[in-house]
Amino acid sequence: VLKENKDDDALSEDDCRRLGRWLKQQFPKYVQKAEPTYRLKKHPAVLVDHQSAAIRQYLNALGEDVSTPPQRMQINPSHNIIKGLFEKVQTDEAKATLIARQMINNAFVAAGILDDPRDMLKDMNYVMEIALGYEPKVEAKDVASDEGPNPKPKGMDFEQEMVDQMNREIEEAGIDRNDPSTLKA
Repeated sequence: VLKENKDDDALSEDDCRRLGRWLKQQFPKYVQKAEPTYRLKKHPAVLVDHQSAAIRQYLNALGEDVSTPPQRMQINPSHNIIKGLFEKVQTDEAKATLIARQMINNAFVAAGILDDPRDMLKDMNYVMEIALGYEPKVEAKDVASDEGPNPKPKGMDFEQEMVDQMNREIEEAGIDRNDPSTLKA
């Protein structure tokens, strides 16, 4: 950890590591590891060692799977969002989770690896409600259905899986498409 840019009121390295473990635990599909760094000046968090957006677009054009694995994140112990998030985790974990998810989404956008930024609009609205002093009404489906960043769309693979499932069911029922006598009227 580089300490030359450390502020006097920055989170301690121990508190940063605790926050990093919490982020990894709460967002396992997004965060592989979160560690402190003092190199950052204006951002609360950044992703490091990620695949570039250009390579992702190229692989997508080739039809390759470009799903996004959990990323390595660096957090800025001197940034007000990180300090406030650490405090919020202690006092109101539900709100801390909403704020952290938006911070993570911001890091994905800044890295150029969030394919559809519209996915984070609900989180932006929740954070604005919190900022305005309201209690956001988070729907259970918003929390439970989090598939991680850039979920693989249900396209040809999904359709083929459905066809394969139907063929297995037809076979299990003893139906032979080539033998009309096995079909029931």
